[in-house]
Amino acid sequence: MHGTRGPGQPRSGSYAGGVSDDGAQAVGDVAAERAEEMAALRRAQADLADVDRALARLDDGTYGTCEACGVAIPDEVLADAPATRACPEHAAAVAGRTADGPAGGAQI
Repeated sequence: MHGTRGPGQPRSGSYAGGVSDDGAQAVGDVAAERAEEMAALRRAQADLADVDRALARLDDGTYGTCEACGVAIPDEVLADAPATRACPEHAAAVAGRTADGPAGGAQI
């Protein structure tokens, strides 16, 4: 009885749940695409938050100065990354903070 299967046995080329190999691959492709889209959305939201902080710093007169030490951020740094919040010396420490305080244990 070649080519026959008993009750409860998956068809050839299927997973036990009855989803074909092609169907499982399609589901995996959709999940991977969704994860990439979510990562892009998180990056866009973070970029928007950076711009909002930079605009607030413009309004309060602190744009272009380091949040950690108050030193002027070099113009070439601001030209390359206008939302920069810190001088080169403090960039790593300030990058680990959120607007509400330290994130990830970063201390300045």
